[in-house]
Amino acid sequence: FAVCAGLILGCISGFLNYSLKYSDKLFNTRSFLIYCLPVFGLISTFVYKKLKITEENGCDDLVGRLLSNQYVAFRRGPAVFLGTFLSRLGGAPVGACGPSMEIGASFASSLSKKIPVLSRAGKARPDMFAQIGMSAALAPIFSTPVFAAIFPLEMCRGKLTRPKGIFFGLVASLAACKISGIFFEPIKTVGLSNFPFSMNMVPKIILLGLASSLTALFYVSIKKIFSLSASRLDGRPYIKSLLGGALLMALLVVFGPALYSGTSSSYLRKMLEDPSFYIPADAFFIKLILMGLVAAFSFKGGEISPLLFSGGALGAFLAPLIGFDPVLSTGLCAIGLFAAASKCPISAFFLAMELLGFSNPIAFMTIISVAVFFSGERGMYSNQDDSPIIP
Repeated sequence: FAVCAGLILGCISGFLNYSLKYSDKLFNTRSFLIYCLPVFGLISTFVYKKLKITEENGCDDLVGRLLSNQYVAFRRGPAVFLGTFLSRLGGAPVGACGPSMEIGASFASSLSKKIPVLSRAGKARPDMFAQIGMSAALAPIFSTPVFAAIFPLEMCRGKLTRPKGIFFGLVASLAACKISGIFFEPIKTVGLSNFPFSMNMVPKIILLGLASSLTALFYVSIKKIFSLSASRLDGRPYIKSLLGGALLMALLVVFGPALYSGTSSSYLRKMLEDPSFYIPADAFFIKLILMGLVAAFSFKGGEISPLLFSGGALGAFLAPLIGFDPVLSTGLCAIGLFAAASKCPISAFFLAMELLGFSNPIAFMTIISVAVFFSGERGMYSNQDDSPIIP
């Protein structure tokens, strides 16, 4: 099952990545699309209502379903695919990681019910099959199979951490990365091999970790404030989508869609490759506000990729202030902010190793530990709050 799901979802996830890149290309060449963002939000809401999908909070709802051992409906996958494509077509700052996991969970849950030999196990443990699908679909996004195998487990605070789940998730991830790499161009890693670790770095890394934790607290808080404000319109979903799209459109026009639309991953790569590359000092702050609006008004798309950019921009801003290398600071804060906001330190460590190279494990573990410790219990997935962190 894991190999089969990995091969199929690897192709689907690769196609999702390709589709979102194509939507970015259309957005960058047709400036009028930013003014269509409210309309795209209405279309997405209409599709969700017609398909009778009541959960519109992405991975947060997915965590809730997995913790309660429930199936993830198949219709959720195509709906989130279309919704994410439309969000990116209008310039919304969303990524592919969250949608890929929703697609993987919906496909694997449905497939486990259709195969007779698995139907009994699927009824007993639908969460395990959903986790396998999530790992398979997530792996090709960054070409990080180990991160993809662990993250769906850790995001649920260890409640799904069974040896079988980790093993089958890794098998599915490897199969997905292999098949996706054949048909679609894989993500290239950015190695930080020029920065060997030394004990002199530790005080500055701790400062970066503290900054990452405070920034994560700001994001989680602003996301909750926006969500509480938007929840007043839950009974009028079309007005909610229209208003959210209009606010997001206005802010993108004011701050500049070139930098703040989509995941901004190309800017993160430039920061990691060129220490002289300029990024505005408030870029991380503006990006987080836009991400909070996206989540509050139920625009479809993921948070991980934009969060990595925000962390990288934070590191680039802090580097000259503390006398640290800007490239290393960018990489460390990108991982630190993700770890603090997601409350997934082990996943963040493996993401750093697979995405940024294996030369700085102590530096990455140091900033992850500090950022997670000082950012408190609450993370960007509110359904985690019912599941205390395992010591």
